[in-house]
Amino acid sequence: MGSTAEHPGHSVEPASYRQRLVLCAILILGFALRAFRLGWGLPEFIFNDSRIYFVLPAARAAAQGDWVLDRFVQPPIYPYALSVVTALWSSLTGTTIEVSTGDPTASMAQVALLGRLVNVVLATATIAGVYLLGRRLLGTRAALWTAAFFAICPIHVLESHRINADTPMLLFAVLSSHQAVIASQESNRRRLMWSFALATLAGASKYSGLFAGTLPLWLALTWPGDDWSQRARLTVRGGLVSLLTLIAAMSPVLLNWERFVAHVETLVYISLFVGSRGNDLSGDSWVYARYLYMLFVGLPHLVGWPVLLAAVAGIVWLAFAQRRALALIAAATVPFFLLQGAAEATTTRYFLPLAPYLAICAGGLVAACCERRAIAGWMVGGLIAGYTLLLTSSQLLRIEASQVRAGAAVRELAVVNRDLARRNGLGLRRLRIAYPYWDQLKYDAIRPYISNRSTRVQYFPQYLRDAAAPKKITDIAGWLDDNAIDAIVVPSQWEELGQRGSFSERERTFYDALNAGTLGYRLHSEHTTSFLTQSWYDWADPTVRTLWTAGISGYKIFVRDALATAVDETEG
Repeated sequence: MGSTAEHPGHSVEPASYRQRLVLCAILILGFALRAFRLGWGLPEFIFNDSRIYFVLPAARAAAQGDWVLDRFVQPPIYPYALSVVTALWSSLTGTTIEVSTGDPTASMAQVALLGRLVNVVLATATIAGVYLLGRRLLGTRAALWTAAFFAICPIHVLESHRINADTPMLLFAVLSSHQAVIASQESNRRRLMWSFALATLAGASKYSGLFAGTLPLWLALTWPGDDWSQRARLTVRGGLVSLLTLIAAMSPVLLNWERFVAHVETLVYISLFVGSRGNDLSGDSWVYARYLYMLFVGLPHLVGWPVLLAAVAGIVWLAFAQRRALALIAAATVPFFLLQGAAEATTTRYFLPLAPYLAICAGGLVAACCERRAIAGWMVGGLIAGYTLLLTSSQLLRIEASQVRAGAAVRELAVVNRDLARRNGLGLRRLRIAYPYWDQLKYDAIRPYISNRSTRVQYFPQYLRDAAAPKKITDIAGWLDDNAIDAIVVPSQWEELGQRGSFSERERTFYDALNAGTLGYRLHSEHTTSFLTQSWYDWADPTVRTLWTAGISGYKIFVRDALATAVDETEG
């Protein structure tokens, strides 16, 4: 990994045997990171969006031959691909799949694990694609640094642990850019058409993937050696290729036209103008502003501060040393940056399409440093890669860890509560737990730990988050008494809503009273995890401590005073 030898427009030298070995090592590392604890939450818990939009369609196709999507929010390529893989797996292994819309069956958990494995394979293929793209833009040595930085990209690693449309979308987007760069370097119109088609497949995996088409579109509009009419014909040709690809890929949902249009309108409206609590710009701090959130929260959390800072420096270096490469990168990223940065809905994974290009800019800079001063360059690259690998590893260790610990605490409370009820002549009595709202618990991997035969879960009353409801803190205390709540489980993602200013006034009053102990409950235990230099990332937004889509959260457990006393006596 030492130089940026090749210049765009020249043929790329074949990778040496040693370089191929380095690439293999990077791919193995990337695969291993993404496969670590891949079975989190299974078999009891499957992330709700994954279950509804991917696992269920795949199970139905394999078990019943039902290839009609009855529910969808994203384009159909990925659920259909997973359905085909699941059907093949079922046929080859002789596995009979039992479809369940409620609690997942054992075979549903197998389908979910298979879907996660498919995502890991696609994510690892994306690392190879990023290498090929970086090699075309800046040369083999820069591409190896690029692949290394992307292989350990924190959010891409974590998002690979769940079934989602972002992973195939990013793979198609990277392959589209790769074909576009080849088309530019070799003046190959056929490659340009392939780039249009692959960009459309990215959009048919997730709607935001359509932004992959900005690079081939820019190349068509600026194609060298042609007058404006020839460029217009090339652009129209690319548009026709995209249109035909889109119709073919989207046909399963386009046939249900009214529902498709309604979903697209809803997604655009929510993403650009409304957002949702904890995933939008509704916080009180100055950082909850368009573009500022992306620059100071999203991108640092996405790739880590060192890679991001190296990428910024790499952009400056490219402006002087590799202007054509920078122009291609800008065409692939700036339109997406402008629209996504202007959206109301914002969470780190929405910025994933920028990660490959940040890695390329950082990798190019490190390779240039290695070319001029080898030892200094290797030290800089090693520090960036080493820190990012530790950062990613520290986040991986958090997967499902807090749920296991909190679950053990709940089981112990259930035993003490049962013994206390017997002493008081109440017979067998389940531990009654209060949790913030069902629409949050269905996405929380702690659900099977706190919702079982020994417990009974009650959800916070809706008037807590309804600012117009004429309720007071005394009404909430009465609700706790009326439902004989023994323990209150507060997940970190709910607590973080208050920390970023997204609580209603009533929720804030309730939470403050709960912490103060004035509601008759005291803090029993806190089950949190942290990652390397967490304060470098959550200083602007506390919600980055949690990645509940991949089973990472924290919990506080409050217990009623009488139960807390019984726990103290038992422990004593």
